[in-house]
Amino acid sequence: MKSFKRIIFFAVFIFFIPFVSAKSKSVNYKKPLLKVSFIDVGQGDSELIITPRGTVILIDGGPGRSEWSNWDAGEKVVVPYLKSKGIKKIDYIVMSHAHLDHCGGLIPVVKKFKVKNFVDPGLDYPSYIYEELLDIISRKKINYIEVRAGDRPKWDKDCGILILNPPKKLFKGGSEANENSIVLKLTYKKISFLFTGDAERRAERFITKKFKKQLLSTVLKVAHHGSQTSSSQTFLDWTMPIISIIEVGAHNRWGHPHKVVLKRLKDYGCRVLRTDKDGTIEIITDGINYEVKFPDKEDVNYGEGYE
Repeated sequence: MKSFKRIIFFAVFIFFIPFVSAKSKSVNYKKPLLKVSFIDVGQGDSELIITPRGTVILIDGGPGRSEWSNWDAGEKVVVPYLKSKGIKKIDYIVMSHAHLDHCGGLIPVVKKFKVKNFVDPGLDYPSYIYEELLDIISRKKINYIEVRAGDRPKWDKDCGILILNPPKKLFKGGSEANENSIVLKLTYKKISFLFTGDAERRAERFITKKFKKQLLSTVLKVAHHGSQTSSSQTFLDWTMPIISIIEVGAHNRWGHPHKVVLKRLKDYGCRVLRTDKDGTIEIITDGINYEVKFPDKEDVNYGEGYE
């Protein structure tokens, strides 16, 4: 199965190489457009989705202040980035899990923006930062939502959303917060994005067993900053991304991304982008063609989708 899947992947990938790598001065988009940003927040995750109908979804907010650091990605990066896009309200904040590098930066976001809904995996995680975030959500009367694998939330009429993790019965023991990360697939016509939080081996095994035929994705947000505990060969065999994006801080003390994961991704021939090297990465698509922008580099690449 593995070798057969690879043959199919490379046949598809080689066919589309001209569209993925070619540069051009313009693309004839059919509006409306889906816009997805992978925000450079250092060693952490934050993704902004603006759907064709204008629904605003923020997944994670990067690291926040803690007892060992005064730096807050939410205050210094995410809030200014949202304002630069003219955003005044957020329809859905999705917290993949309650680790500091994903939820800490959400505190200033929730304080400074009107937020309609807060989406949570529902794991009772012992963290004063998470507790502070929940307290603000309660005080501001933001609608609180828990999701489970198999849910298909109707957040936007043009985009399909499928929740792949956590399972109905949450994982217990080990890296509970990571394994119970919200994993979400967003589809707009022929283009799809897979957001994986920090999902590790157990979560990936669960997802590939339950959703293997629904994993094929144009863009993969690589789980856990490229850690070797994620992005297994089997998971990639079913996901088969054209573009893989790693959100990671430069020279981080965990050694992310791991060379084994980088090799797996490169062996597939998919394009690997990293926030520590490329800065913030923006992808704009009409559901068929897509455009990859690097605002920190003022560079643009274009591509076309696939069935």
